Amino acid sequence: KIQELNQHFGNSCQLAQGLVNDTLTAMTGRTYGEASIIATAEGIGDIFQSWTATTGQSPVEQVAASAPAAMAERITGNLVWRALKRSSVASWFVTGGDDQVLSVMMNIAGTVIVTHDPATDEITVQIIAANPDLIESWIEGLVVRYYSCAGEPENGCLTPALATSTWSGEGFARAIFARLTETGGLLDAIRAGGDPSEDQRRLIASLPGATGAMFVRLAAVSDQAAVTFAREASYQLAIELTAALLRELYTAVSRATDAIDDAYSAQVKELLRASSAANEAELARLQRRHGSVGELLALYGGYLDAIQPQADSIARARLEFVRH
Repeated sequence: KIQELNQHFGNSCQLAQGLVNDTLTAMTGRTYGEASIIATAEGIGDIFQSWTATTGQSPVEQVAASAPAAMAERITGNLVWRALKRSSVASWFVTGGDDQVLSVMMNIAGTVIVTHDPATDEITVQIIAANPDLIESWIEGLVVRYYSCAGEPENGCLTPALATSTWSGEGFARAIFARLTETGGLLDAIRAGGDPSEDQRRLIASLPGATGAMFVRLAAVSDQAAVTFAREASYQLAIELTAALLRELYTAVSRATDAIDDAYSAQVKELLRASSAANEAELARLQRRHGSVGELLALYGGYLDAIQPQADSIARARLEFVRH
């Protein structure tokens, strides 16, 4: 389930509110210059015609009418989507990445969409801001909506569709909690007193701080205390896993968009900086909600101190489970 979650994420329906129209007149000059270069290279007009409107059409209009493929590739487009597709980011994943994965990466970073209206010859820039609410959906397994470009070519997806996530109830926290406490999980193995499996050893080692050892100690004296502790510890680990995944995906987007070099590359870079800050702020909020590892250990350390005299011998035996 966790591997599936790594490949299939989505964004909150609130992302639909992040679409902002903004005509960036400061970029028009560079855009027209790019169109003029294209027009000259494509033989649409001579150098004078390509750099002026003496034909009755601006350079952008000339390219739109006579070289639509070049227009779609070099002037208009969904810039982050194009960068992800063009750089073959999908091949960077060990398990492979499809258009849904790339769409999620686009939602993590946001995107800049450049369009041209032939009726008015206006260049319009639409900025889709990243929505960090998707982070909680990975942890909790929530149903969310996100912008999808599935099936779109690299020069397409000028109007991303809203899609619905498919991982309801399969969040990181629930998956980790199940591995700790459900039938055949770590709690059962501790009760049985046998050797932990390799997966169980990795799970204990991956729990943040000393929470793995604390879970084993609690399991030795109280199933209920161990289960309650596991529920909180699973959120701590889920947040850490989500943070690591988020940063890896964001880094991949950053590498892909480094190659953008057009009139709107500055807008893309600024958007990515804002997205990173918003994502980190959301992670910090979730960490505050579920408390720190130190607070969790202190709470249950106090519980163990209260019952320690009658539990010492059992706990020592169970702790050998972790060491071996």
